[in-house]
Amino acid sequence: MRDIDHTLLTISGVSRDIYAHAFERVTGEPPREIASMAGRTEQAIIINTLALNDREADETTIAAFYEGLGKADVELKSRRSAWPSIWGWTPAGTETTAATARIW
Repeated sequence: MRDIDHTLLTISGVSRDIYAHAFERVTGEPPREIASMAGRTEQAIIINTLALNDREADETTIAAFYEGLGKADVELKSRRSAWPSIWGWTPAGTETTAATARIW
């Protein structure tokens, strides 16, 4: 199950922190702006974030950004303990996970 458009989970800024961390890891500088995430794929968010910060979205940079997103969880683990207090299921998320559990 994927939450592409933030209809299943609400995570109060965690995604923005992860993207900012990945951006800085890839470019060496903090981002001036992070792209809107609602209703968008990871690749669209990455490409738009790079463009908003006057960076080229070539294959190498996009691949490095994906890798940076994957490593951000490990590198931000000191903040991870606070994440459960700022995320939660939306009503649609609760309903979807319950339906999925009934199927399995």
